[in-house]
Amino acid sequence: FPTGAVAGTVSSTGWQSCSIDAQCRFTSEELATFNGEDEEKPVLLSLVSYIFNVTKAPHFYAFKTGSYAYLSGTEASRSLATMSRKPQHVNNHTLSDLNDDQLEELYNWIDKYNDKYGLVGRLVDWNPGFTIEEFNAMSGFSLKPVPARDEL
Repeated sequence: FPTGAVAGTVSSTGWQSCSIDAQCRFTSEELATFNGEDEEKPVLLSLVSYIFNVTKAPHFYAFKTGSYAYLSGTEASRSLATMSRKPQHVNNHTLSDLNDDQLEELYNWIDKYNDKYGLVGRLVDWNPGFTIEEFNAMSGFSLKPVPARDEL
């Protein structure tokens, strides 16, 4: 892992080597720096704590011009589930109050991102209001917990 990743974080220059095995660990603060404003960095976003590289879709995620640019560098689950750009939904990790239709929308987005974009790592401070195990029971997915920092 690059400098920073061992401690559970990603340095601005070392993200690529940890992304090869999808082992990068980001905090929300670190993820926010991958919002497309710096053209030297990839554009990343998190969906249920899984961080995807969405750089190949600038029409959606390009800084200020993409239709989903407001999601770049964020934990996007709630915004996508509710299809909302409202500030209270953007980068809000809470999912425990979503209704069945919103959860179904989120599950559809998870499938889309898994099919279209490369996984680079995990969001270490994701806090949706329930456990991964509870999410898996609701969704039928098999998401894994973010490894503890000492397991790196």
